[in-house]
Amino acid sequence: MTPKKSSRPPHTTEPPPTQLKAERIQLALATLPGWSLAAPRQRIECFFRLAPEGATDRFVPFVLATCREEGSVVEMSVRENLVVVRLGGAGGVSAADLTAARALAESGWAPSAGALAA
Repeated sequence: MTPKKSSRPPHTTEPPPTQLKAERIQLALATLPGWSLAAPRQRIECFFRLAPEGATDRFVPFVLATCREEGSVVEMSVRENLVVVRLGGAGGVSAADLTAARALAESGWAPSAGALAA
């Protein structure tokens, strides 16, 4: 008796995103106003100080949707109208993280100076 063949495609998993080299990250950050390398150099971050009248309620879902679309790992801290966006993860900064950062930088939401935002 011959075994039945499965009609399902074989199970595949996507490889984890490849961590970029520091030089490539620094070159990209030079073109992304407000974005910087965060300690311990496994993430990039940007501070956004938003208008007090509800802009945070629109911005946070926008960031989540943008990062989901680009395949980026995002972490956010929200305190009233200050939002800190961190991209990257334990594997470091990937090309998807830089693409998401570029999309956020080009979105019209203005970053604030990190030193002033803290």
